[in-house]
Amino acid sequence: MILKNFVYSLIEKGVIIDMPDSVHIDKEATVEKGVKIHPFSTIRGKTILKKGSEIGPGSDIINSEIGPDTEILRSTVSDSKIKEKCSVGPYSNIRNNTTIDKNCRIGNYVEIKKSRIKRNVKIAHLSYIGDSEIFENVNIGAGTITCNFDGKKKNRTIVKKDSFIGSNSLLIAPICIGENVTIGAGSVITKDVDDGSLGISRSRQKIIKNWKNKI
Repeated sequence: MILKNFVYSLIEKGVIIDMPDSVHIDKEATVEKGVKIHPFSTIRGKTILKKGSEIGPGSDIINSEIGPDTEILRSTVSDSKIKEKCSVGPYSNIRNNTTIDKNCRIGNYVEIKKSRIKRNVKIAHLSYIGDSEIFENVNIGAGTITCNFDGKKKNRTIVKKDSFIGSNSLLIAPICIGENVTIGAGSVITKDVDDGSLGISRSRQKIIKNWKNKI
């Protein structure tokens, strides 16, 4: 009952909470006036929600800071910081001391772990970014994976500014992708790529007609 009283006290201070009986907010959290929290969301630990941020429905924020005018939709953010005017989700997982700078788009089913994502980055679909530093204005295509674990240790991936990573690419860490680089879709990249280059790694397509008759 004490926690519910705390939720209603936030409403009285100008926090907008839909269906407050479905929302859990720890008393250690700081929620500024003008924050909007949708149903079935939880705000735990020493979380800070800045003015204009929008949480949920169905989001979990744990010991994290969410900047002004940032939206977290049906996603989990833990031990991380997301700056202003970002969009996260649905169904993303941001964790382990990740920092996301302003104006970033983190889309559906994206996991980011222990990484620094700089301004104006788009990671829109179905990707895993771990132990990485992604510089400004990078676009990471659907299904991209940073392969950070070699069986013994975690390795770093660096993608420098203005680069484009094609869909379904594998970046085998440790690796550095230079500035203004394009990685062709479906590539497995195992070596550093210099500034302004195209990195592509594909086997040649074969078409065998009537192949069943040749077995």
